[in-house]
Amino acid sequence: MTEKKEKSLHDQLREIFLGGEEKDRPLDRARALREQAIQEIETWGNPSQALEDITGAVTIARRLGEPLDRYLPVYYRALFLTGDYHAIIAGAGGSHEEALWRGMAGFMTKGRFPLMSRAGRLEYSRHVMYEYAHMAWRNGFSREARAAAAGARGFLNGHLCDRIVAESWFDEGRYRKAAGIFKKLAMSNPDDGGVFVRYCDACALDGRAAAAVSFLEKHPPAHGHLRHLLLFSLAAIIDDRDGMRRSLDAMGGIARGSMFHQKKAMYERITGDTQSAAASLAEARKLLPSGLNLNAPGHAAVIEASIAAEEAALGCGGSFPSQEILPVIESVYYERVFSSDIKEEGSGGKIAVWNPMKSRVMPLVILLMILLVLFLAYLDSCVWR
Repeated sequence: MTEKKEKSLHDQLREIFLGGEEKDRPLDRARALREQAIQEIETWGNPSQALEDITGAVTIARRLGEPLDRYLPVYYRALFLTGDYHAIIAGAGGSHEEALWRGMAGFMTKGRFPLMSRAGRLEYSRHVMYEYAHMAWRNGFSREARAAAAGARGFLNGHLCDRIVAESWFDEGRYRKAAGIFKKLAMSNPDDGGVFVRYCDACALDGRAAAAVSFLEKHPPAHGHLRHLLLFSLAAIIDDRDGMRRSLDAMGGIARGSMFHQKKAMYERITGDTQSAAASLAEARKLLPSGLNLNAPGHAAVIEASIAAEEAALGCGGSFPSQEILPVIESVYYERVFSSDIKEEGSGGKIAVWNPMKSRVMPLVILLMILLVLFLAYLDSCVWR
């Protein structure tokens, strides 16, 4: 006899929300399906189920002669999130709202980026404004993203809209503005580790790593390992070796995975123990495939890039990894490491192109080449005698 599979929290809540005798009345059913579709998108991240729900709601509302203006924004949003852009282009009508949905779908199919109309800003729903803001930010239209995020902001999605605004300021190099928003988001939601990382990124790029250290000590993220990981990287930027040691000890008390050994190698290199640093990096690489429990494979690539950067700094690896893969806070630190090495060679802090004529061994190479030419000339003269 097989055990009955326990229903998930999602399924239980669906049954409660869509159940009841009042939901048997067609109009109540349509409205309930609409609200459930919104929950599927904004709470559960399930646009396919949302499309099924809102399609049912639109069908009922259309049959009853109910105005569709409250249903269509959710319907087009579900279509947009599921990637059915052609259905939007073919079905959207002539209102400002639908015209913007059509333009967004066209852009996603290699068309021109649509601009919000001034006349339509009072008509646009928060659904189209939020998806437009997210699309604009992802594609580098920062100003448009901020304007749309401000219009889409509501009680339930305020933190998401604020995140888009902060990211758009970050992309434009306005790190202090971005840091201010990330800081507020971090204080209001300690469970969101991502905003703590971005706050530290912005502070590091703004030359205020010490301010980020002070903030983390007073307002730590819920995940203790993340707190110590960020504190270690910030301490490295400001060359606080005692802070690095404290954070490393704390990290080791929680978990000794790949990232711990990469940070341990960094500390050992800085303190002059290069032999131990090489051993720690070898351990970090050994733990990379099996020592991580990550759902997103991209995280493994980020950790591997951090290991490669430390190998390059230690001089036991290949080239410096792409900064597009390396975390921002790591890039700030290693940029200083390598620029410091370059300054010691008298290049003024700029990346120097290797000049063979300035190499220490080049005079010896030239002498050997001259001797070789003379020797070949001697052989040539012996043949013709």
